[in-house]
Amino acid sequence: MPESKAESGPENNLDLWPKEIVATDITTPAAIMQMQASLLSKRTNYKLRGAVETTTAGSTLLQTFYIVAPSLENYRYELFAVYHGAVPYPVRVKSAPQDVKDLGFLMENEQEFLAWLRAVLASSETKRVVGALLAQVKG
Repeated sequence: MPESKAESGPENNLDLWPKEIVATDITTPAAIMQMQASLLSKRTNYKLRGAVETTTAGSTLLQTFYIVAPSLENYRYELFAVYHGAVPYPVRVKSAPQDVKDLGFLMENEQEFLAWLRAVLASSETKRVVGALLAQVKG
């Protein structure tokens, strides 16, 4: 069978990409947030659940973390939002609980993001919101 033009065309000789194209070994903010969303669900016996939504604006990825109360008509509370470009670090804060605003708005790496997120999840505002939602889903 004769070769097709597509198989023998000059574009096959112009593949300038490296032989190996692989994902970097990094835990993205979205993956870390998904883990915490799952843990919130388990820790509240599924009365509340965490949800992470990713949207884009140009070359920016925005990840928003919601606390969802399924028994309250899927009420959603935006706890925080972060954004970054194609490379996930540094990551910047778009919104966060008021009592962690002094922690800064830029995390240069995964360790800084983990420390910031630990503070957000342990903040008094987060505890207040989670406690109030749990009180409402009991009834």
